[in-house]
Amino acid sequence: LTVAPSSALLSLQTAVLVTAPPAKAGDYADAAWLVRDYAISVVPSVRAFVDLRKVAGVSRPDSGFIGIGNPNFTANIAAAKQGGSDDVCAERRNLRAVVAKLPALPETAQEIKTMAGEIGGKNTKLLLGNAATKSALQALPLDKAEIVAFATHGLLPDDLLCESEPALALTPGRESAADDDGLLKASDVTALRMNASLVILSACNTAGADGRLGGESLSGLVRAFFFAGSRNILATHWPIASQPTVQLTVGAIKAARKQHDDWAEGLREVKLQMLHNPQTAHPFFWGAFALIGAG
Repeated sequence: LTVAPSSALLSLQTAVLVTAPPAKAGDYADAAWLVRDYAISVVPSVRAFVDLRKVAGVSRPDSGFIGIGNPNFTANIAAAKQGGSDDVCAERRNLRAVVAKLPALPETAQEIKTMAGEIGGKNTKLLLGNAATKSALQALPLDKAEIVAFATHGLLPDDLLCESEPALALTPGRESAADDDGLLKASDVTALRMNASLVILSACNTAGADGRLGGESLSGLVRAFFFAGSRNILATHWPIASQPTVQLTVGAIKAARKQHDDWAEGLREVKLQMLHNPQTAHPFFWGAFALIGAG
């Protein structure tokens, strides 16, 4: 099942819809979730679906994995300090200062390492901690990697206040590199040269801090990865803990590879496995991830 939603529907996780009333309240393992019946993928538009199908079989990348995680948000913190200003957006546009206030994500280092151990190939490269900068990412041969994974904060325009595009938070580079401010914006992504069969966005969510829907913003970031040359994006509608994230992402990739890289079917298979485990049957654990692409 391929869905082309718009507006607020972009923030709806199709897999967690139900096809029948539950037999018993709280019985998550036996509920009639739509994912039981369909392998589901999402596309930003009908045109995107057609375009992605055309390029799906073109020029397979080398077997390889690139993982970016556990950024040091307070790196080069001196560059984030500045004096007061009467311009409200002047302080808010000091993006290094915005990034420095983000909570650390130390568990994502092991998350990326586990993914690399399970799915990495000859071109595997990890950018962790201080190395997880935008400039370091841009220097990699991204077009050689089959799978690229980001385990970090996803920020929507509401989070960035005076900025107009979504971004992924990375380690701020040296003060002398003005553009290496710790944010990989959608416009930065479009300038990348990629050929990935799958990009994993492990901490990007579609709801802002005030609860408003942000599906259009997520779509902007996903469109940027498509524009850069990616085939499919695995993104989250809400943050989940690292352990179930690794179980889901690695399990989906393994299952998909057994079915000729059918990413939608691979994701469905691992979600069904998590449904059958009482500890992960609640959709909080398996429902966050959506496959965006041609499947």
